[in-house]
Amino acid sequence: MEKDKDTALDKLMEVLESLGQAVEEVAGRVKQAVIDLDPDRFGPVLGADGSAKKKAAPKKAAPKKAAPKKKAAKKTAAKKTAAKKPAAKKTAGPTKAELYDQAQALGIPGRSSMSKAQLQAAIKKAQS
Repeated sequence: MEKDKDTALDKLMEVLESLGQAVEEVAGRVKQAVIDLDPDRFGPVLGADGSAKKKAAPKKAAPKKAAPKKKAAKKTAAKKTAAKKPAAKKTAGPTKAELYDQAQALGIPGRSSMSKAQLQAAIKKAQS
């Protein structure tokens, strides 16, 4: 009876060890797939081996020098003119982010690199 328990425990430990290795392998593949989907977005965060990398600290800007009074007056006039302009018209329909979410729900491949118009066309095609 004791021998059976020991054998069962040994087999269980082997299975758990193999599962752990499989989980690590799958996690590595998932990280690489994420990088492959959008390298510009995830490449700087995840290394090629899937390890997390720290983001570089932002550089501090040099202090600005005071502008001559003539330029300051021109800038003030430009600000007043800009304030009088009407706001840009809002386009009817969903935003690009909303279209992206719809495309994601429909499983449209390549959506991350599509323009708003391309997303609209792909969604229309997928829904028809």
